[in-house]
Amino acid sequence: MLLLQDAINGKRAECNSKTSELRAQVTSAQRDRTATDAQIRRLETAVIQAETVIDQNKSLEVSLKDNTQDLVDQRTRLERLNQELEGARYDEQLSQKAKEIQQAEVERDALHSEQSRSSLQANDRAKLDIKKADYKKRSAEIDHL
Repeated sequence: MLLLQDAINGKRAECNSKTSELRAQVTSAQRDRTATDAQIRRLETAVIQAETVIDQNKSLEVSLKDNTQDLVDQRTRLERLNQELEGARYDEQLSQKAKEIQQAEVERDALHSEQSRSSLQANDRAKLDIKKADYKKRSAEIDHL
């Protein structure tokens, strides 16, 4: 009975540990996504600013070439970051981690329910043992009389 309790407690601790780990991973993925989104917004702003500079400096050939190259670099960087964001599939990762957390919580609840049933069963067995002992004692008294 104690082994079952220990096993249940071990499983509960494992589930709690797994849940904490998964929540930490979800939080980390959310931070990464927020940082990447902010960087994309900054780069989009930089691209817009570079385009504005190009429009204002159309008469200057040298300035136009420099700004054009900057714009190409910014767009290349933006495309690379967009590809990284798509490749990272943060939404899918967050969804998967949320499912894993939910499964761990369901397993934890099942283990808790099993522990409750085991405790009730142990209590019932203890009462039955007391009744048996009382019955044997009374039977012995009756046989003695």
